[in-house]
Amino acid sequence: MSNTRPANTTSVADRTRPVATGGPVIAVHFLGDSIAFVLAEEAAILVGADGSCQHISLHEGGILASAGDGARVVTGGDDGKLIETDPAGATRIVFADPKRRWIDHVALGGDGATAWSTGKSVQVLKPKGEVKSLELP
Repeated sequence: MSNTRPANTTSVADRTRPVATGGPVIAVHFLGDSIAFVLAEEAAILVGADGSCQHISLHEGGILASAGDGARVVTGGDDGKLIETDPAGATRIVFADPKRRWIDHVALGGDGATAWSTGKSVQVLKPKGEVKSLELP
């Protein structure tokens, strides 16, 4: 079979390169002009358009869930914390469970809301700072 690709185009393979993460990756998200590789343990790696890599410490233990909307990546861990990372690599704790229950699911709403679950509890943080909770049987 002959190569039918025009001479002036590049393939996806020509535009990719390996990234050494140092551990298992559980999720990948676009974050601004960067790519965020969420690791299974404690951290994420932001790879910029220029190829630069930034290692970001997030959790004290395993990362169980993540969600991204292009403007932020939010991760939940077995340390009971929900942490938001912006395109510059700055982080903030969105929620810290007082009982240190695992945060096992995370979702982001189009209006800027953040939702997560801890065991049988579901919480939603509205953009204006209001938190609503629902306890399930």
